[in-house]
Amino acid sequence: MKKPLYGTLLLMLGFFIAMNPACNAQQEQKLTVVAYNVLLGFRENPTLLEQCVEWLQSEHPDIVSFEELNGFTQQSLSELARRYGHHYSVILKEDGFPVGITSKYPITDVERVVKDMHHGYIYAKVNGYHVFALHLSPHNSNKRHEEIQRILQRAAALPQREPILVMGDFNAVSHADSQRYDTAERLKKALEMESNHDYVFNLRDGKIDYRVTDALAAAGFSDTYALMNEGFTPSFPTKSFQGKDTYYGGPCRIDFIWVNAALADRCTRAEMVSNRYTHEISDHYPVIASFK
Repeated sequence: MKKPLYGTLLLMLGFFIAMNPACNAQQEQKLTVVAYNVLLGFRENPTLLEQCVEWLQSEHPDIVSFEELNGFTQQSLSELARRYGHHYSVILKEDGFPVGITSKYPITDVERVVKDMHHGYIYAKVNGYHVFALHLSPHNSNKRHEEIQRILQRAAALPQREPILVMGDFNAVSHADSQRYDTAERLKKALEMESNHDYVFNLRDGKIDYRVTDALAAAGFSDTYALMNEGFTPSFPTKSFQGKDTYYGGPCRIDFIWVNAALADRCTRAEMVSNRYTHEISDHYPVIASFK
């Protein structure tokens, strides 16, 4: 009689675990992530850093991907992160234009990649999510294409049923916004930018190059902003930097949070956050996305 009773108890326990949300944290847990280029490490301006902390405290993100953490070290990034409730952080490097990740949850399996990259990227696993934090080449579309192919090759080696995020400053634009970019006026300005700067090669055969975002889409990733919004909202430049030259002849959306099929259907929010804080902090607006 003991064996049937024992089996019944096991079945009941299994049913309880299956039905209990606390035991299905990965499946039920909500997630909010931010990608933010903070322009030269807040330009060494404590006021801008304070504004960023206040804004992040109001949003309560689970994961933040920073770009342009100039002047930051692992220690100073950790100190910043703790101020908005993130006790885990990792920085790509401590020179140049580093990216970084901060999180409420442990950051594991960290890979820092700088070889043959203009700035570099971090891959890490955070609470069951695979995260790529990147900052692609700002000046050369061919280099950007090479960089995203390397990142996508790494992503392809991951379990595809698990959630994957690729986020940061891509310095590339999307076909979803092509009506904004593929105009005679825009192309004229973009060509003038290239002719005036001998290090800028962002056009391809005199046209806007969409290969970076096309490669992401072809690999099965979705642009969260395009999933949740109709129309165009630029991420660069911000209100405080209106008139700043861009490589695309005017305001552009170059900051993204891309996700694989395991996350795309769970997206509930995606936006460029434009408010009294983010108008001032940087020349880029942050991108935020939430998932159920």
